[in-house]
Amino acid sequence: MNATLFLPFISFLINGFIWVYVFALRKKSRANTAYLIYSFFLEMWLIFNFIIWSPISNKVVLSLVRINSVWWLPVCFLFLNFTYAYLRLKRGPIFYILLAFTVSSIAMSLSTDMVLSGYIRYQWGVNLKPGILFIPAITLVMFIPTLLSVFLFMGRMLKAADSYQRNQIFLIVIGTILSFSIGVMSDMVLPLLTGNTDLVQIAPSATMVQSLFIFAAIIRYRFLSIGVEEAANVLFDNLKDGVVLFNQNGFMVQINGAARELLHVGGDDLDRTDIARVIPAYQFDREFRGLETQIGAGSGERYLSLTQTQISGHNISAGKILIIRDITERKLAEQNAQKTSRHFRTLVEYSSDIVMITADDGTILYTSPSVERLLGYSQEQTVGVNVYSYFHPDDVRPVKDLFRRGSRGDAYVTFESRFKHQDGRWFYLESISRSMPEISELAGCYITNSRDITDRKNAELVLRASEDQLRRRNEEMTRELENARKVQNLLLTGGIPTLETVAVDYRFFPLDAIGGDFFSFGSTDNRNLGIFVGDVAGHGVSAALYLTLLKSLTDKLFAVHGNSPGRFLEELNRELTQEIYINYVTALYGYFNMDRSGAASFIFSKGGHPHPIIYRRENGATEYLEASGMLLGWIKAISFDEVRVGLNRGDRIIFYTDGIVESMNPAGEFLGYDRLAEIVRRANSRPLLEVLDAVLTDVEAYRAGRPPDDDAFIACVEVI
Repeated sequence: MNATLFLPFISFLINGFIWVYVFALRKKSRANTAYLIYSFFLEMWLIFNFIIWSPISNKVVLSLVRINSVWWLPVCFLFLNFTYAYLRLKRGPIFYILLAFTVSSIAMSLSTDMVLSGYIRYQWGVNLKPGILFIPAITLVMFIPTLLSVFLFMGRMLKAADSYQRNQIFLIVIGTILSFSIGVMSDMVLPLLTGNTDLVQIAPSATMVQSLFIFAAIIRYRFLSIGVEEAANVLFDNLKDGVVLFNQNGFMVQINGAARELLHVGGDDLDRTDIARVIPAYQFDREFRGLETQIGAGSGERYLSLTQTQISGHNISAGKILIIRDITERKLAEQNAQKTSRHFRTLVEYSSDIVMITADDGTILYTSPSVERLLGYSQEQTVGVNVYSYFHPDDVRPVKDLFRRGSRGDAYVTFESRFKHQDGRWFYLESISRSMPEISELAGCYITNSRDITDRKNAELVLRASEDQLRRRNEEMTRELENARKVQNLLLTGGIPTLETVAVDYRFFPLDAIGGDFFSFGSTDNRNLGIFVGDVAGHGVSAALYLTLLKSLTDKLFAVHGNSPGRFLEELNRELTQEIYINYVTALYGYFNMDRSGAASFIFSKGGHPHPIIYRRENGATEYLEASGMLLGWIKAISFDEVRVGLNRGDRIIFYTDGIVESMNPAGEFLGYDRLAEIVRRANSRPLLEVLDAVLTDVEAYRAGRPPDDDAFIACVEVI
């Protein structure tokens, strides 16, 4: 068995024990973390040395040797990293240059023969065969980092005021020098002096010397634990307030990060920085507490609170400490609060509304100046008076009940009340009130905002009276219209004759209570029938009154010109064009001439009225009966054509007004003559009394729920 294997094995155990011990301290600091990383790489170096020195196949030795360089090449740089972390030094260019050399050396060792060209196996184990860059690499990544670490530690040891820290550093330096010296002597100096390369290399195992010294520093001097000086430095650097230390001559000797940020002080030349140029109000020879001042301008303006006191020991002044607190947010908040307070005070004092603060029992504690302008009382007259003494007696109890409910949790109380003016008049006030529990000075009090609504209330009373009057008038008008509707209905339906030659059916739908469509039937015997259909321009009362005139005129003309449609319309037009009449009317007059011999005909004239539709029972066909003629009531002297149509038993003629043919669907499209003709054709397959209902059902379906826009009349006359 290879006895030399005990060296890396024992070193592994010692280093491993110390690594676990440091890890168990659980001190989360950069120094502890850096040391654990450094010690871990040492452990891996020792493990690989143990494996390589073991009797393993030569096929894997070279690969393991190259992989091992990942662990041993950076150990000195990692120790330097630990040095920077422990001493709390800022990493500069030298640190990063050495890092670059270390990474480059590892990369070349893994991928080329320039650092490691191979290995030589001896009885005790394996020795490295150096490449052409081995010496430069060792110098840059091991010698220089180690020497720099020792130099930095010794520099701090000479300056440290804490004896514990000096002793810690002393042990680290001694352990590092011994460990490094043993490794260099065994692996480089002795083989070079003796010319014997078969000497056992103990550099990896020598690292346990350094570990033992570090362990001694841990046990005896609490190394890698937080010391007084370190704790003070950590506290100093992490204070939220800025802290500046001055020597007895007034020069800055130390400044923490918060102060640097506040004062924009950088660099290490603190003794050349005049703080009075940054803080004009600062004076070194004074002591002060909570001195508020301002620095900067514009967006960089800051408000500071300064506290300065003397540092002394044994009655000897050592300098002064200045504590700087940024109070910008507080000052801006105070300024905003003052602006808001002034703003609301102005609103209250110049508001047209009354602002009042009352105690829980109603005692007035404050009223705004507007109380004098609105109600005639001065502020002094109202303060101390119970507010309910100003209320109308009928309003006191309802308002008190509202406040009682509000005190049980309702946020706001809103009410209207009558308030007595100084001159005795009653004013209506609309008020909104709430308690103020969030303001300790107003706990149990109410703040009320009231505005004068007297004009509005008086206007409401006038409006209510006007509404009552309009309601009565509307009811009277409704009754009158209903009476007019009944009269119109009697005029239209009271004179339909019953004949043995023809049968008549009709439907009438006025748009308003009284419509503008007019129809009338007349007969001189029990065989012949005259029918008049008219549509007055407009509808409603004026149209209905005009219809009364038409009724009287058509009744008179039936007796004189009932069998001559053209003459009938000419005389009617002459009457309507008198100066007293102002409406226009479309009209159709037709005469069913039923000869005793059995021959039947329909003679008609029309003026501006829709064409009647004839339905022939013999073939089921429908067609429009056309005749020319102008509106009635427009031009005095006009004539009308007469059209004669022969009829047979079962033939039907349909009369209607434009309210039927101009029915619109939701898209705004008229029903039109073609659709109406088709609807009439389909409906006439039914008995007479069902025809009009069938037509109206199809028209309603076309409207699809759209309300009618005009009066509607439709009639059907059948030859029997």
